[in-house]
Amino acid sequence: MDPTNIPVIVTTNAIPTDLPSINPTLPSSSISPTLEPSNVPTTVFPTNSPISTASVNPTISPGYINPTTSPSYEYPTRNYSNVYPTSFPTFYEGYTWSSIPSSKAASWNDICTSTSGQYVYAVASYDYIYKSSDYSNSYTIAYSNKQSWKAIDTTGSGNIVVAAAYRGYIYISEDYGVSWSVVFEESKLWSGLSISQTNVSCYAIAHNDNIYKLVDGGKSSHLVNSNNAYWTGITTDNNRITYAVAKDGYIWQSSNDVW
Repeated sequence: MDPTNIPVIVTTNAIPTDLPSINPTLPSSSISPTLEPSNVPTTVFPTNSPISTASVNPTISPGYINPTTSPSYEYPTRNYSNVYPTSFPTFYEGYTWSSIPSSKAASWNDICTSTSGQYVYAVASYDYIYKSSDYSNSYTIAYSNKQSWKAIDTTGSGNIVVAAAYRGYIYISEDYGVSWSVVFEESKLWSGLSISQTNVSCYAIAHNDNIYKLVDGGKSSHLVNSNNAYWTGITTDNNRITYAVAKDGYIWQSSNDVW
């Protein structure tokens, strides 16, 4: 067939080129209708509103999250001057401590002093009884009997002194520690002594034992509490009121030796 003689077919169904747009522009009123009421009050937020320092609690511990400044942390400045003052009134005793050059290193067990503080007596394990007559400025050996001294006490004037040796006896001095004698010649595990300020009464305790009282100025003694216990401490006053404590036990009280 001759290509030049191919007939041209003309159809009436051809796609028109002047079709209308498929996305017609809608009226603006139909896209975003106004939903807010026109009478809603407008809230004004200040841009640089200062935070009051009164909201910070100075007693809050560091690390507390303050809701007004979250998430930052508040670290208030502490003032410890009221807790740990740098200077103390003269009536505050016992805040300053220092070793006594005239004493020595030892296994000290007990110490006592007269009311004025002039006479001081101290005992140590496997050692001697020591004494100071000049307000602890110097110490000398008051009794050179080496024992495991456990307890010592003196009267208000310092002239009468009693001392107890662990697994030994109780000794007494009535001349400011110059001379000593046995007042209770019975070996016990003595653990404490207490003599009243005017030598009205003197009590002694022992481990796994009882409470004893020295009478007649220490010339004799007798049992006043037969409650066997591990006694660790005792104290008495001029009114014949005595207190004692025991390990794993109670605090005991006596009035005129009635426990």
